[in-house]
Amino acid sequence: MNHLTWKIQEKKQKPVNKVEPKFKVKDWIANRGGNPCYVESIFGDCYELWSCEGFKYTKPIININYNYHLWTIHDAKDGDVLVDSYCKDSIIILYKGIDKERSILAHCGWNGYNFSIKTNGLGYGGYLPATKEQRNLLFQKIKEAGYEWDAEKKELKKIKLKTLVNMTLNEYQHEALSTAIYDRQFAVIHPALGIAGEAGECADKVKKILRDTHIVCNAETGAIMLDTEQQRALALEIGDVLWYCATLARDIGMTLEEIAELNIAKINSRKQRGKLGGSGDNR
Repeated sequence: MNHLTWKIQEKKQKPVNKVEPKFKVKDWIANRGGNPCYVESIFGDCYELWSCEGFKYTKPIININYNYHLWTIHDAKDGDVLVDSYCKDSIIILYKGIDKERSILAHCGWNGYNFSIKTNGLGYGGYLPATKEQRNLLFQKIKEAGYEWDAEKKELKKIKLKTLVNMTLNEYQHEALSTAIYDRQFAVIHPALGIAGEAGECADKVKKILRDTHIVCNAETGAIMLDTEQQRALALEIGDVLWYCATLARDIGMTLEEIAELNIAKINSRKQRGKLGGSGDNR
């Protein structure tokens, strides 16, 4: 073996310097702009990462080692969604900042049971960036509470809903259908069973009112006199029945106003013919 051949073989056998990963699996890391991502796995000379928006991508270890650092609360920006790592996903907040006492301030938060506005004094450590699912959950709770997030002004705004006085049946149906997320293979079946179930709950509320309350009727309107709590509880059940009626109408290709017009025409016809009493669909 000559000297040149020996040098070539020595070069082939010499191990290439391997770049060791700076971060571990499950670490949250951030680049110099503070944008966080999650280390899902490490294979070969690459990190497999997930962004908070739910995008998955692969980057060379050497690039990530140089351009990223472990995420800390100082990387959080106003409007970021964070989750308490000590409580898993039970406490999710819309981050606002840190006060002079080094406590975290939040525009709002969800603790798994209650939604609250302007949550303060949350402690300094333990918070990490939220996943896409956790972000979606918090924004769902924000909407359910009647608010929306203004990302430009960094503030929660109360949603201005139309009052029932000004809302048409079709407008109500449009709003109701925005929350109708059941599988389309259960069209008609799901809302029909829902009507039965909610009507049963409505009847149960009436039963308890009759059992526990001395019924007094309003002389002018004929409505029974209920306290505010009883009235609201029953109104919520009636609303649930109406929601399923709106979705069932959609599933048979009709609007609520079309159904209301058919119903009024039917009842007026019976009234004109003296058939309001009695039985039978076609009387």
